Amino acid sequence: MLIVEDEPLVALMLEDYVEEMGCRFAVTTGSTAPALETIENMEPDFVILDVLMKDEEPDFTIADELAARHIPFIFCSGHHRNILPDRHRSTPFISKPFGDDELVSALRQCRLRK
Repeated sequence: MLIVEDEPLVALMLEDYVEEMGCRFAVTTGSTAPALETIENMEPDFVILDVLMKDEEPDFTIADELAARHIPFIFCSGHHRNILPDRHRSTPFISKPFGDDELVSALRQCRLRK
């Protein structure tokens, strides 16, 4: 699993949640370039993707790459779902702050779409 999250506390919380659910995560990164490199080199089974990184405009390069490679992912954001472009509107989405129940539900949704 790859976690792309620029807020350290949220990233740690996500790591804890996925570990408690029995998932293995290999990489947590907070920016676009290392995430794309990880996707290229590792092809993760699943990705949790923040919509907006610090000091960046909305950029869906990572989401586009994941979709092209058929790698399942969910968006995690403090912004409203309407920030998503039409091509990603059906992707599971959890709003910050969220609890483990919401994360589990989004993970299930994503699995069903696979």
